[in-house]
Amino acid sequence: MARALLTKKIIEICQKKYSCINDKDFPKRILFSYPFSEMLKPNTKKQIEEFQENKQKDYEL
Repeated sequence: MARALLTKKIIEICQKKYSCINDKDFPKRILFSYPFSEMLKPNTKKQIEEFQENKQKDYEL
């Protein structure tokens, strides 16, 4: 759901600010999805560790 809302917002901004209409007018974008532990249950330490681990994997790409 969050990805859909983010994509919708990016499209709206590009249409208003840059007059994007066709596919080629929009910027390229890549959205990564990480399998984090349950976000609705507070466990900040574990979530930070998972984020750092996945961030390191991105640098290895």
